[in-house]
Amino acid sequence: MFLMAKLSGIVILIGLLIALKQWFAVARQINNRKERYIINTNERFIIESLLPSFKSWSKSDQAVLTDQLGIALTELNFTGESSFDDKFKVALQIVVATWGGGYTNKQQWLLAFNSSEKNCSLYINEDLKMLLTLSPDAIQFSPTAPLTDSTIIELAEKLKNL
Repeated sequence: MFLMAKLSGIVILIGLLIALKQWFAVARQINNRKERYIINTNERFIIESLLPSFKSWSKSDQAVLTDQLGIALTELNFTGESSFDDKFKVALQIVVATWGGGYTNKQQWLLAFNSSEKNCSLYINEDLKMLLTLSPDAIQFSPTAPLTDSTIIELAEKLKNL
């Protein structure tokens, strides 16, 4: 009987694991969740070129920025003719502008812009919310110091009121 109890316990455990895996897969499909975007080495180089002070940040602040950037790139929707680098720069500016303000769900955000323009229209639930001014240049930002870039300060004020 001891052997039967062990075998039935193992079968029940395996069945439960398969059922949970199937349940999570169905839940992910129903909720239309995308897998989180993982920042690779090339994109870390782009971050370092856009944020010159990034290398001097603490490891935890670097991890927070790359995690928040990955989440933003997963959640944000883009329209218009633009390259991935332009989308990456826009997402980076949004993350820097909302630094320290807590998480904001961006799944319903739609950013419409062209790479030739410095303006970007932000739509939330298909309603035009605001026109954002973007800065393609290097960003002067440090997690421990206040923002000094006027474009990022303006973007932060606009996003704070959402």
